[in-house]
Amino acid sequence: MNESTLTNFYRIMVFIRFDIKNEENKDIVCILIQAFDGLINNKEMCDAIVKIMPDWKTQLRYEESEYHFIQKQIIEYVKAALYIMKESLATNAFEIAYDIADLLHVLPDIVLQKKTNQWKSYWKMYVEPFNKKWKCNAFKF
Repeated sequence: MNESTLTNFYRIMVFIRFDIKNEENKDIVCILIQAFDGLINNKEMCDAIVKIMPDWKTQLRYEESEYHFIQKQIIEYVKAALYIMKESLATNAFEIAYDIADLLHVLPDIVLQKKTNQWKSYWKMYVEPFNKKWKCNAFKF
């Protein structure tokens, strides 16, 4: 995954978290799922999102940039989290969706730093409290 996609993912999670009840968030999450499934590239992701949220155009990075290898385990975790977010938004469970956006928005920084030991810290700081709070067993380390 390229650095622009990861930067955009961070920014999008911040935007979603800021306005969690926005009806458009469901569609944005579907686009992110396509990106993490490898079905669309960064530019296609940006184009699709800007059709829904034109104001975000100046905040998204369209250019391709350095590629970063992301472990399959992390991709699967992100996709699982996005599916939970999608379902939470669809059922108006905004607190859960907010918490998912909160734990996902810091993930790109960890990937970009390429420090594998930070994954364990991230998991303890963000995912375990989420799992406990929401009695969730979808995320396994």
